[in-house]
Amino acid sequence: MKEPNWKLLETKTKRVNIIDIDLKLREIDALDMESSIPFVLDVPNSKLLQEIEKGENYMATFRVFKAKMTHEEEKAMSKASDLKAIKLIKEKGGELFKYELVSLEEA
Repeated sequence: MKEPNWKLLETKTKRVNIIDIDLKLREIDALDMESSIPFVLDVPNSKLLQEIEKGENYMATFRVFKAKMTHEEEKAMSKASDLKAIKLIKEKGGELFKYELVSLEEA
């Protein structure tokens, strides 16, 4: 599947708690401490990924990207397990969001 056409929206800094770390996918599951909403952060820097500790609180600076879901992406997500996600994305205007970690500081 072709990568969506991501557009940078903004850079944010939020206090987060690290729920889980996936070294293979280079992602962390984080909880926004202000809103109590979990989200996934892509971690492009492998060194930074190894310094993160599960269960700890950090001030995370990250870039927020947005893309429109295309027909090609919808087709690629046509498994039964993805149908609920596709419906939700369409209800929210067909927009996809991606969060990319820039830096972490202990909170």
